[in-house]
Amino acid sequence: VENCDRTDCSVRNDGALMVGNRLYVPNDEFLKREILEEANESVFAMHPGSTK
Repeated sequence: VENCDRTDCSVRNDGALMVGNRLYVPNDEFLKREILEEANESVFAMHPGSTK
């Protein structure tokens, strides 16, 4: 946060870095893959127009 050029950078209580109302994900391919896989496997993930 100290190096953020924007005024809307903050750290939540759980340690997540926010830029405005968006969660910042560092440029780490392993972390990005983990997040995408977890989101894709969620019971709430589906394509528009489909049902589970």
